[in-house]
Amino acid sequence: MKKKIWLFSVIAAAIVIVILKLWYPDRSNHSTPARAGEHVLEAIAHIQDGSDIQQAIDLAAASGGGDVEIPAGKFDVGNTIIVKPSVTLQLNSGTMLVPVRNVNVIELRRNSAVNGGIIYAYDFKGYSKSGIYLDGAQEFSGTLKSAGISNIKIIGRPGYGNGLFFYAEEGSDHVSWVEAHNLNITGFEKAIYFKTEPVQKPDKIWINGNNFSQIFIKDADYGIYLDGHMDLPYEISGNNFTGVQIQTSEQTKQAIFVKGTKNYIQAMIWDYHLGAEAVHLDRNSLRNQIQSNVSIDDRAYIDDGIDNLSVSAK
Repeated sequence: MKKKIWLFSVIAAAIVIVILKLWYPDRSNHSTPARAGEHVLEAIAHIQDGSDIQQAIDLAAASGGGDVEIPAGKFDVGNTIIVKPSVTLQLNSGTMLVPVRNVNVIELRRNSAVNGGIIYAYDFKGYSKSGIYLDGAQEFSGTLKSAGISNIKIIGRPGYGNGLFFYAEEGSDHVSWVEAHNLNITGFEKAIYFKTEPVQKPDKIWINGNNFSQIFIKDADYGIYLDGHMDLPYEISGNNFTGVQIQTSEQTKQAIFVKGTKNYIQAMIWDYHLGAEAVHLDRNSLRNQIQSNVSIDDRAYIDDGIDNLSVSAK
């Protein structure tokens, strides 16, 4: 009887080992996250330009994601750096990304983020792209499908390109729930630009529910520019901007432009008396709220919309 029990125990143990092998395969191969992480560190150690940064991001994404930390230095960007899902691109405060071709410098995918560093497009004459770009075809929304942007300086030549661009074009394109904090944007044609293209049903696109805080804008032709519609099928709605400082210059045309609904913007607008429209609410604007230092009675405040609310400091 004891021999039978012992034989049964050996067989049972063998079965357990086989199951464990199936559930937990050998981790000594080169496809494991630990080994992939070593490849990421090795790639970072040899970074020379934007293509090397992309390689490090790709390796991190292939291993399940994580932070890709780029050291201080100046890096030429010839092709858009695409930050893939589950990856955060961590730029050192001394990291500078410089476009050498007319491309978006950084594009974020769903569940990705970028933090820190400098995007410097000033020296590129005729630049027409964006420092940071989000394409609504990615369908940003929800907790694990959105994106984050923080602690970045974006510098461009006044009158050219965009600092940050959210875009929805067709189908079910949308950008929602993006968190952006502590952005310092100087120059560009449009510092922060949201755009939905006019579409017909059954297409339904939107840029809604994004939160921006501690935003500093200087010397842009247009500061915050929301170009959509007050309702579906191509609305821009419910976006919040708090702690905004906009320094206008002689070339600034509009500090704030809104074509959309129920957006909230709290801003201090400096020196708009130089000729800029401080606030322009388009006729396709509805129930937006602007809290600023500019009175609705000021000629620099234009409200052609419906039921918009202005709260000005006295």
